[in-house]
Amino acid sequence: MEGTVGIVVLNYNNWQDTIDCLKSIYEIDYEAYKIYLVDNSSTNDSYSKLLDFTNESSGRCKVLLSEFNGGFSAGNNVGIKAALADNCQYILILNNDTIVTCDFLTILVNFAENCDEAALFGPKIVEFDDQSIEYGARRCYKNLDYLFVPPSVICHKFPKNKTWCYLQYKDRQPFLNSFEIEVLSGSCMFFKRVFFDKTGLLDETTFLYFEEFIIYHKAKECGFKTFIVPESLIFHKGGKSTAGLKKNKNLKHFIFAGRYFMVKYQKYSRFKADVLLLIFYVGLLINQIKPLKKSS
Repeated sequence: MEGTVGIVVLNYNNWQDTIDCLKSIYEIDYEAYKIYLVDNSSTNDSYSKLLDFTNESSGRCKVLLSEFNGGFSAGNNVGIKAALADNCQYILILNNDTIVTCDFLTILVNFAENCDEAALFGPKIVEFDDQSIEYGARRCYKNLDYLFVPPSVICHKFPKNKTWCYLQYKDRQPFLNSFEIEVLSGSCMFFKRVFFDKTGLLDETTFLYFEEFIIYHKAKECGFKTFIVPESLIFHKGGKSTAGLKKNKNLKHFIFAGRYFMVKYQKYSRFKADVLLLIFYVGLLINQIKPLKKSS
Protein backbone atom coordinates (compact mmCIF):
# COMPACT_ATOMS: atom_id res chain seq x y z
CA MET A 1 0.00 0.00 0.00
CA GLU A 2 1.42 3.38 -0.97
CA GLY A 3 2.35 5.66 1.93
CA THR A 4 1.55 9.33 1.49
CA VAL A 5 4.60 11.51 0.90
CA GLY A 6 4.61 15.13 1.99
CA ILE A 7 6.88 17.00 -0.43
CA VAL A 8 8.19 20.22 1.12
CA VAL A 9 9.53 22.81 -1.32
CA LEU A 10 10.98 26.08 -0.02
CA ASN A 11 10.98 29.23 -2.15
CA TYR A 12 12.76 32.52 -1.63
CA ASN A 13 12.61 35.11 -4.43
CA ASN A 14 12.92 32.42 -7.10
CA TRP A 15 9.43 31.56 -8.29
CA GLN A 16 10.59 30.73 -11.84
CA ASP A 17 12.73 27.76 -10.76
CA THR A 18 10.11 26.75 -8.23
CA ILE A 19 7.48 26.47 -10.95
CA ASP A 20 9.85 24.36 -13.07
CA CYS A 21 10.39 22.11 -10.05
CA LEU A 22 6.63 21.77 -9.46
CA LYS A 23 6.02 20.93 -13.12
CA SER A 24 8.49 18.05 -12.87
CA ILE A 25 6.81 16.78 -9.69
CA TYR A 26 3.43 16.76 -11.42
CA GLU A 27 4.88 14.29 -13.95
CA ILE A 28 6.02 11.63 -11.43
CA ASP A 29 4.50 8.16 -11.46
CA TYR A 30 3.95 8.00 -7.70
CA GLU A 31 0.36 8.92 -6.88
CA ALA A 32 0.20 9.30 -3.09
CA TYR A 33 1.82 12.66 -2.50
CA LYS A 34 0.98 16.16 -1.35
CA ILE A 35 3.09 19.25 -1.97
CA TYR A 36 3.68 21.81 0.78
CA LEU A 37 5.11 24.85 -0.95
CA VAL A 38 6.53 27.35 1.53
CA ASP A 39 7.33 30.89 0.48
CA ASN A 40 10.02 31.99 2.91
CA SER A 41 8.88 35.61 3.14
CA SER A 42 10.13 36.57 -0.32
CA THR A 43 10.79 40.24 -1.03
CA ASN A 44 9.48 40.03 -4.61
CA ASP A 45 6.13 38.85 -6.02
CA SER A 46 6.96 35.13 -5.60
CA TYR A 47 4.01 34.39 -3.32
CA SER A 48 1.38 35.77 -5.71
CA LYS A 49 3.07 34.13 -8.73
CA LEU A 50 3.11 30.75 -7.00
CA LEU A 51 -0.50 31.11 -5.87
CA ASP A 52 -1.57 31.85 -9.44
CA PHE A 53 0.35 28.86 -10.80
CA THR A 54 -0.88 26.35 -8.24
CA ASN A 55 -4.49 27.49 -8.56
CA GLU A 56 -4.32 26.88 -12.30
CA SER A 57 -2.28 23.67 -12.34
CA SER A 58 -3.15 21.32 -9.50
CA GLY A 59 -5.13 20.98 -6.31
CA ARG A 60 -2.42 18.81 -4.75
CA CYS A 61 -0.23 21.76 -3.75
CA LYS A 62 -0.78 23.76 -0.59
CA VAL A 63 0.95 27.15 -0.63
CA LEU A 64 2.11 28.35 2.79
CA LEU A 65 3.55 31.75 3.66
CA SER A 66 6.21 32.03 6.34
CA GLU A 67 5.83 35.17 8.44
CA PHE A 68 9.58 35.81 8.31
CA ASN A 69 12.65 34.36 6.61
CA GLY A 70 14.21 32.22 9.31
CA GLY A 71 16.42 30.30 6.90
CA PHE A 72 16.51 26.75 5.57
CA SER A 73 15.42 24.78 8.64
CA ALA A 74 12.79 27.23 9.90
CA GLY A 75 11.25 27.56 6.45
CA ASN A 76 11.15 23.82 5.83
CA ASN A 77 9.66 23.27 9.29
CA VAL A 78 6.58 25.23 8.20
CA GLY A 79 5.94 22.61 5.54
CA ILE A 80 7.03 19.66 7.69
CA LYS A 81 4.56 20.62 10.43
CA ALA A 82 1.72 20.77 7.90
CA ALA A 83 2.70 17.41 6.38
CA LEU A 84 2.90 15.72 9.78
CA ALA A 85 -0.48 17.19 10.74
CA ASP A 86 -1.91 15.63 7.56
CA ASN A 87 -0.54 12.24 8.66
CA CYS A 88 2.01 11.86 5.87
CA GLN A 89 4.06 8.70 6.37
CA TYR A 90 7.09 10.15 4.59
CA ILE A 91 8.57 13.64 4.28
CA LEU A 92 10.62 14.76 1.29
CA ILE A 93 12.59 18.01 1.53
CA LEU A 94 13.30 19.14 -2.02
CA ASN A 95 15.21 22.22 -3.19
CA ASN A 96 13.23 24.45 -5.51
CA ASP A 97 16.11 24.51 -8.02
CA THR A 98 15.82 20.79 -8.78
CA ILE A 99 14.15 18.84 -11.56
CA VAL A 100 12.99 15.34 -10.64
CA THR A 101 12.65 12.25 -12.83
CA CYS A 102 9.33 10.49 -13.16
CA ASP A 103 10.19 7.43 -11.05
CA PHE A 104 12.52 8.98 -8.45
CA LEU A 105 9.93 8.95 -5.66
CA THR A 106 8.61 5.45 -6.38
CA ILE A 107 12.15 4.12 -6.09
CA LEU A 108 12.78 5.94 -2.80
CA VAL A 109 9.52 4.74 -1.23
CA ASN A 110 10.06 1.13 -2.33
CA PHE A 111 13.59 1.13 -0.93
CA ALA A 112 12.49 2.73 2.36
CA GLU A 113 9.70 0.22 2.86
CA ASN A 114 12.23 -2.60 2.65
CA CYS A 115 14.90 -1.00 4.83
CA ASP A 116 13.85 -1.14 8.48
CA GLU A 117 17.12 0.08 9.98
CA ALA A 118 17.21 3.40 8.11
CA ALA A 119 15.09 6.54 8.30
CA LEU A 120 16.85 8.83 5.80
CA PHE A 121 17.39 8.33 2.09
CA GLY A 122 18.58 10.34 -0.86
CA PRO A 123 18.78 10.02 -4.66
CA LYS A 124 21.75 10.39 -6.94
CA ILE A 125 22.08 14.06 -7.83
CA VAL A 126 23.33 15.26 -11.20
CA GLU A 127 24.23 18.83 -12.14
CA PHE A 128 21.55 20.23 -14.42
CA ASP A 129 23.93 22.07 -16.76
CA ASP A 130 26.92 19.80 -17.32
CA GLN A 131 25.44 16.44 -16.18
CA SER A 132 28.30 15.87 -13.71
CA ILE A 133 27.65 13.95 -10.51
CA GLU A 134 27.16 16.17 -7.51
CA TYR A 135 28.40 15.06 -4.10
CA GLY A 136 24.98 13.98 -2.82
CA ALA A 137 26.67 11.80 -0.23
CA ARG A 138 29.38 12.77 2.23
CA ARG A 139 31.03 11.64 5.40
CA CYS A 140 30.76 13.99 8.33
CA TYR A 141 33.84 16.17 8.84
CA LYS A 142 35.76 15.43 12.01
CA ASN A 143 38.79 17.14 13.57
CA LEU A 144 41.59 17.48 11.00
CA ASP A 145 39.20 16.70 8.14
CA TYR A 146 38.35 20.41 8.13
CA LEU A 147 41.88 21.17 6.91
CA PHE A 148 41.31 19.27 3.67
CA VAL A 149 37.86 20.39 2.49
CA PRO A 150 36.84 23.48 0.47
CA PRO A 151 37.63 26.30 0.82
CA SER A 152 40.69 25.40 2.92
CA VAL A 153 44.18 26.30 1.67
CA ILE A 154 45.17 22.62 1.35
CA CYS A 155 42.12 21.76 -0.73
CA HIS A 156 42.75 24.81 -2.90
CA LYS A 157 46.28 23.56 -3.62
CA PHE A 158 45.36 19.89 -3.79
CA PRO A 159 41.69 19.59 -4.85
CA LYS A 160 41.99 15.81 -5.23
CA ASN A 161 43.61 15.18 -1.85
CA LYS A 162 42.89 11.77 -0.33
CA THR A 163 40.93 13.11 2.62
CA TRP A 164 38.53 15.15 0.49
CA CYS A 165 38.03 12.23 -1.90
CA TYR A 166 37.36 9.94 1.06
CA LEU A 167 34.82 12.34 2.56
CA GLN A 168 32.94 12.46 -0.77
CA TYR A 169 32.90 8.67 -1.23
CA LYS A 170 34.93 9.07 -4.42
CA ASP A 171 35.77 5.38 -4.24
CA ARG A 172 32.06 4.58 -4.66
CA GLN A 173 31.32 6.99 -7.50
CA PRO A 174 29.55 7.06 -9.91
CA PHE A 175 27.17 5.58 -7.31
CA LEU A 176 25.71 2.63 -9.20
CA ASN A 177 24.27 0.76 -6.19
CA SER A 178 22.67 1.81 -2.92
CA PHE A 179 24.86 1.89 0.18
CA GLU A 180 24.94 3.33 3.70
CA ILE A 181 26.34 6.86 4.02
CA GLU A 182 26.59 9.51 6.71
CA VAL A 183 25.46 12.87 5.29
CA LEU A 184 22.85 13.49 2.58
CA SER A 185 22.73 16.51 0.31
CA GLY A 186 20.25 19.07 1.58
CA SER A 187 18.87 19.48 -1.93
CA CYS A 188 16.85 16.27 -1.60
CA MET A 189 16.28 14.39 1.66
CA PHE A 190 13.67 11.67 2.09
CA PHE A 191 12.60 10.88 5.67
CA LYS A 192 10.46 8.28 7.29
CA ARG A 193 7.98 9.96 9.62
CA VAL A 194 9.59 8.20 12.59
CA PHE A 195 12.63 10.46 12.22
CA PHE A 196 10.60 13.52 13.21
CA ASP A 197 8.59 11.59 15.78
CA LYS A 198 11.83 10.78 17.61
CA THR A 199 14.06 13.80 16.95
CA GLY A 200 11.53 16.61 16.62
CA LEU A 201 11.60 19.21 13.87
CA LEU A 202 14.74 20.55 12.20
CA ASP A 203 17.04 22.62 14.40
CA GLU A 204 16.17 26.25 13.58
CA THR A 205 19.20 27.80 15.31
CA THR A 206 21.15 28.08 12.06
CA PHE A 207 19.95 30.20 9.14
CA LEU A 208 22.00 28.49 6.44
CA TYR A 209 24.78 25.84 6.18
CA PHE A 210 25.59 22.70 8.19
CA GLU A 211 21.92 21.62 8.27
CA GLU A 212 22.78 18.25 6.71
CA PHE A 213 25.47 17.60 9.32
CA ILE A 214 23.07 18.45 12.14
CA ILE A 215 20.49 16.07 10.67
CA TYR A 216 23.14 13.34 10.48
CA HIS A 217 24.01 13.75 14.15
CA LYS A 218 20.34 13.74 15.21
CA ALA A 219 19.76 10.56 13.22
CA LYS A 220 22.88 8.93 14.65
CA GLU A 221 21.81 9.72 18.20
CA CYS A 222 18.54 7.86 17.57
CA GLY A 223 20.23 4.90 15.87
CA PHE A 224 18.91 5.68 12.38
CA LYS A 225 20.97 4.78 9.33
CA THR A 226 21.12 6.78 6.09
CA PHE A 227 21.27 5.40 2.56
CA ILE A 228 21.87 6.84 -0.87
CA VAL A 229 19.66 5.21 -3.49
CA PRO A 230 21.30 6.04 -6.84
CA GLU A 231 18.62 4.29 -8.90
CA SER A 232 16.56 7.34 -7.93
CA LEU A 233 17.76 10.39 -9.86
CA ILE A 234 17.21 14.16 -9.76
CA PHE A 235 18.89 17.13 -11.44
CA HIS A 236 20.13 20.15 -9.49
CA LYS A 237 20.73 23.62 -10.89
CA GLY A 238 23.06 24.38 -7.97
CA GLY A 239 23.13 27.57 -5.93
CA LYS A 240 19.85 28.95 -7.29
CA SER A 241 17.99 28.33 -4.03
CA THR A 242 20.33 30.75 -2.20
CA ALA A 243 20.76 33.19 -5.07
CA GLY A 244 18.77 35.86 -3.27
CA LEU A 245 21.25 36.10 -0.41
CA LYS A 246 24.27 38.40 -0.40
CA LYS A 247 27.76 36.87 -0.20
CA ASN A 248 28.81 38.76 2.93
CA LYS A 249 25.68 37.55 4.70
CA ASN A 250 26.42 34.01 3.55
CA LEU A 251 29.85 34.16 5.18
CA LYS A 252 28.33 35.30 8.48
CA HIS A 253 25.78 32.50 8.31
CA PHE A 254 28.53 29.99 7.52
CA ILE A 255 30.72 31.03 10.46
CA PHE A 256 27.81 31.06 12.91
CA ALA A 257 26.42 27.72 11.72
CA GLY A 258 29.84 26.07 11.70
CA ARG A 259 30.62 27.19 15.24
CA TYR A 260 27.18 26.14 16.47
CA PHE A 261 27.43 22.69 14.88
CA MET A 262 30.95 22.00 16.15
CA VAL A 263 30.24 23.12 19.70
CA LYS A 264 26.72 21.69 20.18
CA TYR A 265 26.81 18.50 18.14
CA GLN A 266 30.50 17.59 17.87
CA LYS A 267 31.24 18.77 21.40
CA TYR A 268 34.30 20.79 20.36
CA SER A 269 35.53 23.66 22.48
CA ARG A 270 34.75 27.17 21.24
CA PHE A 271 38.49 27.73 20.70
CA LYS A 272 38.87 24.60 18.55
CA ALA A 273 35.82 25.53 16.48
CA ASP A 274 37.12 29.06 15.89
CA VAL A 275 40.55 27.79 14.80
CA LEU A 276 38.98 25.43 12.25
CA LEU A 277 36.69 28.18 10.95
CA LEU A 278 39.66 30.54 10.66
CA ILE A 279 41.34 28.01 8.37
CA PHE A 280 38.22 27.99 6.23
CA TYR A 281 38.17 31.78 6.10
CA VAL A 282 41.84 32.11 5.11
CA GLY A 283 41.29 29.62 2.30
CA LEU A 284 38.29 31.60 1.12
CA LEU A 285 40.34 34.81 1.00
CA ILE A 286 43.11 33.12 -0.99
CA ASN A 287 40.56 31.77 -3.47
CA GLN A 288 39.20 35.30 -3.97
CA ILE A 289 42.60 37.06 -4.21
CA LYS A 290 44.21 34.74 -6.79
CA PRO A 291 41.63 35.36 -9.56
CA LEU A 292 42.05 39.12 -8.96
CA LYS A 293 45.84 38.84 -9.47
CA LYS A 294 45.38 36.90 -12.71
CA SER A 295 42.98 39.49 -14.13
CA SER A 296 45.20 42.48 -13.21
